[in-house]
Amino acid sequence: MLRANLSFLTLTFLFITGACDPKGGETDSATGSASTTTGDSTTDASTTGDSTTDESPTSSATTDDGATTENDEPTVATTGEDTGDTTGPVGPVDPAHQSACEAACQRFGECEPETDGAECVLGCLGEFQGLPSECVALNLAVVQCIPELSCPEIAGEIEETPCDDELEALIACDGGGDECTQSIHEGEGECGVSTSCPDAPTQEFICDADTCVCTVDGVEVAQCPADGVCAEGDAIFDKMHSCCNFE
Repeated sequence: MLRANLSFLTLTFLFITGACDPKGGETDSATGSASTTTGDSTTDASTTGDSTTDESPTSSATTDDGATTENDEPTVATTGEDTGDTTGPVGPVDPAHQSACEAACQRFGECEPETDGAECVLGCLGEFQGLPSECVALNLAVVQCIPELSCPEIAGEIEETPCDDELEALIACDGGGDECTQSIHEGEGECGVSTSCPDAPTQEFICDADTCVCTVDGVEVAQCPADGVCAEGDAIFDKMHSCCNFE
């Protein structure tokens, strides 16, 4: 099975925008606001940029020139100057995607209390619209699977999860081309990073309490002292580059 830390999918497929990052997915400048409404629940999130994007599953949207359009599906109305920065979906939102994203982000929030739920939902919905059409259903399957995961599985502490098949199918659909995929493995007393790119060898960096080992397609190429890197979070990336000299 693919060793994929599902909370780390913020950097791969589910939430490429980083919106499910516990730090809230900050962007570069200015202010704005976005809101998402489903059923009886309403969630508000602050976003950045000079433009403001409002989502609501209403049947009308008002444009800058005062015209009103009618639609049976949820629409997105945008006002203000367009800077090109988008943190959420543009256009109609599929109710199934909305429901799945809210459930997945609720689960992330239960396991990672600092998760910004509203930003998470916006990023999740935006990711659906950024995928090739043939991958949308596969992405939905992954998002719908997330609420079934335990917190240790979401944190990557358990290597195999109930969502692995769905994730592999999504990666096979959207992970081709020129994109590389990177997954994190975290277990009791060990941690690691695996990087796979099309037409390139797989690079892995695995550390235990004492030693870190660099491999290329399963062949050891270097090692170095672990120096407690598994307890230092993102420090594993700097450690990998200094130890392995991976490009």
